[in-house]
Amino acid sequence: MNTNVKIIFGLLGGLALFLFGTNMMSESLKKAEGARIKAIMSILGKTPLLGLLVGAFSTAILQSSSATTVMVIGFVSADVMSLPVAIAIIFGANIGTTITAQIIAFKLSNYIYVFIFIGFLLSFIVKNQEWKNIGISIFAFGLLFLGIETIRGIGYRIK
Repeated sequence: MNTNVKIIFGLLGGLALFLFGTNMMSESLKKAEGARIKAIMSILGKTPLLGLLVGAFSTAILQSSSATTVMVIGFVSADVMSLPVAIAIIFGANIGTTITAQIIAFKLSNYIYVFIFIGFLLSFIVKNQEWKNIGISIFAFGLLFLGIETIRGIGYRIK
């Protein structure tokens, strides 16, 4: 196969793994911890400083500042929290996005297959649905980083 075609398919395959892992992790975390995250956000989001921390934490967990922002807007419209606290949580969500980027900067590539294996075991062996969803989240986390490593490997081949 032509080298350029290998590079293109490598990039597309890595991107597909990354996006699939991100989506799978977000969905399984919502299933496993969605109600808890809503409860935590409404309890801890009483003050702006705690709201900032809750926003950062929930975005780091959900891997989506958009999901956090949508939940916060829902809470404000349902009068569960005030607008100043909601703004603090949205600021925290932006900080959480930065934390997610920092996690990517760490050398997790040495442990990708450990995450994939542990997540696979949890999702197939455990009977409890909540733990299955956590296993799927760990598995998806590994896939996400496998996609990043695939794209990074293609970048080294281009140079």
